[in-house]
Amino acid sequence: MPQGGSGSTGNGIGGVWSALENTEQWISDTMDRAGPNLYSEKEVSYVCETTDETLMAVASIFRRVKEVRQLAESHSLAEESIVINKGPDYVPSTLQQTKVVIIPWCEYFDSFQEFEGVIQAVNRARESADDYMTDVALEKLETERKEGGPMDRDWEVSVNSLSLHPKYGEESPEKRLEMEKEEKKGKVDLNMKALRERSKLVRQSPYPTLLLEVKALPPNDINENSPTTIHKKSETSDSKRPIDPDASGKGSVSKEDLKKLERLFGQSAATNRLNILEEEIKESNGKVKSIEEVTIASPSTAAQNWLTENDPSYHQEISAFAVTDAKHVDAAYEVIFTNLAIERYSRLSAKKKDATTLSSDKGPSYIIMPHFLSSSATSFENFATKVTTIINTVHGLKEQVSVHIFHPEHVDTEKRCPVPVFVIQWYGDK
Repeated sequence: MPQGGSGSTGNGIGGVWSALENTEQWISDTMDRAGPNLYSEKEVSYVCETTDETLMAVASIFRRVKEVRQLAESHSLAEESIVINKGPDYVPSTLQQTKVVIIPWCEYFDSFQEFEGVIQAVNRARESADDYMTDVALEKLETERKEGGPMDRDWEVSVNSLSLHPKYGEESPEKRLEMEKEEKKGKVDLNMKALRERSKLVRQSPYPTLLLEVKALPPNDINENSPTTIHKKSETSDSKRPIDPDASGKGSVSKEDLKKLERLFGQSAATNRLNILEEEIKESNGKVKSIEEVTIASPSTAAQNWLTENDPSYHQEISAFAVTDAKHVDAAYEVIFTNLAIERYSRLSAKKKDATTLSSDKGPSYIIMPHFLSSSATSFENFATKVTTIINTVHGLKEQVSVHIFHPEHVDTEKRCPVPVFVIQWYGDK
């Protein structure tokens, strides 16, 4: 339920407008008290999520991250088009916007500790995505190879997040007890304590809220000394340092060099799989003339057929299949958590009708992802691990659901499905 402000009428239209109005007024008041801060001199937009379900709230967070990332990428493409038309004398504009995502009705987020735990897990998941070998990166590499060089200049697109909460900074009971003991012993600087208390006020919003700050910096504006962001395209100065360089610097290899090699190997693996598939198709069906005809229509069908024949956990009457064309990591997280939320809702609804419905642990659900991390089983496994980490921050879910993957390059030959597949396995009450 909403944590603050009067006039809320639930998560209907009236409640949404009330949440938006209260938050905007709070930000305005905070700016007046504190002067220039993180809210000022930026274009700010507001959005209110109406869900009261935790997993759907997580999906919404990733959806908002995806939206602002797409906004920044669209801006960079538009500006680069102007550079082409007007020439190098044109100075591209920098995009800097803040989106305020209000999540008033998720009961689980009433607790600051639980809300912050989920947000931190989401942030860590997004951080690790910088090292994934995505299909988007491979496609860009292939295009540049065919064109004989880079197609365009790389902009730095970043999305920072900042959490706000009515109880922001509230310590756990154990931590409060420890601080009280330290204070009695005189080991706490009271001036510093007062300063920390004042700093909390600018983060104590009326409702659980996430600030997403998006930036799109032109190549000439990229500053190596800029603060580290949660998600970035360029490497930090540390990652560009050579690994084990000799005195002359010759023969040194940077982290970026290793990433380029990984992308090249991934590209080679993907091409090799397509060649093998094309040969198999020619042998089995002479009517198919090209691999393009196959890749458009058959990846999901091929994966579904393989799973029904090779996965011992498959259950004909219970297992479900879904297909997504997601290529970017934020979009993939959105798909996964949306499916988790829908399945959990369906299970809880079924339980109300039949108390025995959730007793079975059979019948996993499959999300077929032919365009996501298709050339890196390691990246896909790491992605699944981060999904599990986020799930584990929500009390009670850890015992109810598990996830695993199938992938064409999986180290386990028995899990080498034709395309990447994300598997969700629900269990009965425990």
